[in-house]
Amino acid sequence: MGYRLLDEARFPLCAEDVESGLVHLRDDIERRGGDPERIYLAGASSGAMLAAQVGFRPESMLPPDLVKGLVLISGFYGFSNRPDEMVDRSSPRYVDDPCESMVVLPLHVITAAGDNDMPGYLPDSERMANAVVAAGGSAEHFLVVSADHFESTRTFIAPDGDVARATSRMMRIGG
Repeated sequence: MGYRLLDEARFPLCAEDVESGLVHLRDDIERRGGDPERIYLAGASSGAMLAAQVGFRPESMLPPDLVKGLVLISGFYGFSNRPDEMVDRSSPRYVDDPCESMVVLPLHVITAAGDNDMPGYLPDSERMANAVVAAGGSAEHFLVVSADHFESTRTFIAPDGDVARATSRMMRIGG
């Protein structure tokens, strides 16, 4: 699902777009043969940041237990050092760090980042998984070896990849 980019909306306003997409999905999933009790959210890079915002801090348009699990690949989660052009700190849904302000915990969270990712992304990915566990949730973290920021999805998109297998287990699909 898409979301408005920086020229149109600063964070966290773009999270509303993800929530709107989830509302549409929830309302239409049964008609298309899906199960509204098995909705999972994944994202890479800024998509991971938005998935975390929506998964851990849903606003009123979403039931708090809608998202059952998250897959967060190469996300950044601290916003205090981001420029005002990127972040609307006056938004009522803004928080400096979702690792420290989780409102709900999905049933399981998977984080991953490459060992050659951009500075801060691997530590933030590990920090997110640790924060979920510290809050009483279930999380797994994966280091993607020999992967930069753009290659870090490799084990998610390959059916035999570590992140893909963990995602299948989380979603209870496959063998």
